[in-house]
Amino acid sequence: SFAGNTGPVELPFHNKNYLPLPEQELNDVARQMRKRINDDATYLHVQKTITKAIHNAGFFQPVLAARTQQSEYLFLIDEHSKNSQQVKLFEYLLELLAKQSVFVEKYYYTYEPRLCYNAATPEGISLEKLSEKYPKHVLLILGNAYQLVYQLYPVIDSAYLKLINRWQYKAVLTPVSFLD
Repeated sequence: SFAGNTGPVELPFHNKNYLPLPEQELNDVARQMRKRINDDATYLHVQKTITKAIHNAGFFQPVLAARTQQSEYLFLIDEHSKNSQQVKLFEYLLELLAKQSVFVEKYYYTYEPRLCYNAATPEGISLEKLSEKYPKHVLLILGNAYQLVYQLYPVIDSAYLKLINRWQYKAVLTPVSFLD
């Protein structure tokens, strides 16, 4: 008989999305995305004002500094198929960024980004409303972005260009090659 003093050994199996340590490149990207940007408002910097008053023999001259805020991102994911590996990859990357304290808002769209949705708004929200709700966010569109291009000419569709230009910073991240 095979008997022993210890019980069987259990081998732990981690989730498929498990990374023991995030990749160095992803850490660099997250660090860049967490950088603070200047806000429109300013505030009185007390320490610099005191220092300047001391150097000016007591003459009060206020020192104003720009208020900063952490960058926030609005991701629009082309969810043309619920079982798309591309969508799963985008969700996985956003989950990793959120774990590294990057402010991420995630919405989905199906082929046309005019109507976007997420768990909080399953009925959908228009791109105009998103621009009003998240005006200071950086807009990132994840997908092939063919719907943004005018069909007859290789230019961005003017209707989408007008909507997307409501955000100061925007980008399209696509797995499609540049020439396509």
